[in-house]
Amino acid sequence: MTYVDIESASSLPLERSRPTVRKTVRQERLERLAEILEEHDSTIPLLTRIEYAPWHERPYLREDRSPLTLAFQDEGFRRQGLSGDRLGDIMDFFELNEREAHHLLCYCHYASSVTSMMVAERARDLASKRTLRQMFEGLRLRLFGAA
Repeated sequence: MTYVDIESASSLPLERSRPTVRKTVRQERLERLAEILEEHDSTIPLLTRIEYAPWHERPYLREDRSPLTLAFQDEGFRRQGLSGDRLGDIMDFFELNEREAHHLLCYCHYASSVTSMMVAERARDLASKRTLRQMFEGLRLRLFGAA
């Protein structure tokens, strides 16, 4: 055991810095979507009754001035391959499954009038979810350190 006097202990780091796990493209895109929505900062229309649309029609759902339209208006997203402002385009680009898209973009999951800030918060929540690969990478880093 090493003994250190109190005066010199204040200069010692409290924790070891850990190598961080890289964000996925999905996470970066969802965070950028949240930024776009926060810049918009007003009420925003969402898709309605997604769950009642026939399966073959869902990819073609869209709404003017919605988060889908705002995402498609972003030049960076279009350069990265976002091909349109329909639900199917958004789901493919942001790698959203049916449940995630419905929770993020359907009006039925919000209490009253929806603001872009509310949708931005949900996009950030989705972005913060760690993938299984990230969990294993984090475990590997903790056990064996940086490679």
